[in-house]
Amino acid sequence: MKQPTAPRPCDCLENSRYVIRFNAQGEMTSLVEKSSGREYLRGVGNRIVSCLCRPGYFESWEIEPEYKLGQQVVDTLTRMVLTEDGPLVKTLEITRRFGDSQITQHISIFDSQPQIEIKTRLDMHQRQHLVQAVFQVNVKAPEAYYDLSMGVIARSTGMATSREQAQFEVCAHQWVDYSQESHGIAILSDSKYGFSVKGQEMTLTLAKTSEFPDPEQDLGVQEFTYALLPHAGDRITGRVALLAQELNSPCIPTRGSGIPEEGLLEVSENLIVTCLKKAEEGDGIVLRCYEWQGQSGTGWVRWRTPRKGCTKCTVLEAPLETLPGKDGKDWGFPVRPYEIVTLMFS
Repeated sequence: MKQPTAPRPCDCLENSRYVIRFNAQGEMTSLVEKSSGREYLRGVGNRIVSCLCRPGYFESWEIEPEYKLGQQVVDTLTRMVLTEDGPLVKTLEITRRFGDSQITQHISIFDSQPQIEIKTRLDMHQRQHLVQAVFQVNVKAPEAYYDLSMGVIARSTGMATSREQAQFEVCAHQWVDYSQESHGIAILSDSKYGFSVKGQEMTLTLAKTSEFPDPEQDLGVQEFTYALLPHAGDRITGRVALLAQELNSPCIPTRGSGIPEEGLLEVSENLIVTCLKKAEEGDGIVLRCYEWQGQSGTGWVRWRTPRKGCTKCTVLEAPLETLPGKDGKDWGFPVRPYEIVTLMFS
């Protein structure tokens, strides 16, 4: 049995996919994807910044447009060691302090997946502060795309007009993607929803503390994960939405009976499953999914064990039409861009 890696000082993570270098403050200074030789950073990556944030009204959720003027870099590094160095996973542990607060991150690269995972433990004690992760990226495009759970919204990356200036932060669900024709980079998140892409800088808000109306907001210990996803092509070629879904709904190993080892069902590449449950009425099984690529096409569902029939329904499970199947296992149907599809199987 392989012995666990003894923690040792390290300023580089490297595997078959990436070479990532870090400076003395624990920030990424280079992110090279090996197969293309492309550098994805134009400056630093995963820089942690903090600033006093005291808007006059609605303090718990409001951010002032000029908040960056008071930003300070969290650069007091207390620990940077390699904690995993196996053939499948390599992990760098980085701990930084600011005031009475501390942030510890485990940055991991994997042989089997393209995202760079950043597991974070933030022990926050400053009130009325905003904490963000900043990535200065080697991408330049007029728009970035933000996840809306079952769709996307585009926002300008410029700051020329008052409208663009007002969009200094955008709320999104699981990811933001910033791509030019040849390549792009995405930030995936399992529980943080404030994103920004302006110029060649991407940010993710990690915490915002306040005094009113919730004086305890984001104080104390919280744990969350976000990930950096460099990719070729656009967000569809990079499978950004699929990988974000995997981050938010990881597979959980379990033991049971009656479930095939290969799983219950399979869906086409253009669909993401959001729900599999018992019907509200009757004994049917409801599968809800949506088209994530923004393109018209054909979707399909393939069960491992035969079903008696399939009915397309509204989201309230009212029947719309009966779908023809093949061998009780395969059902195909047309889908529109970002269409939510609800199917009931008997």
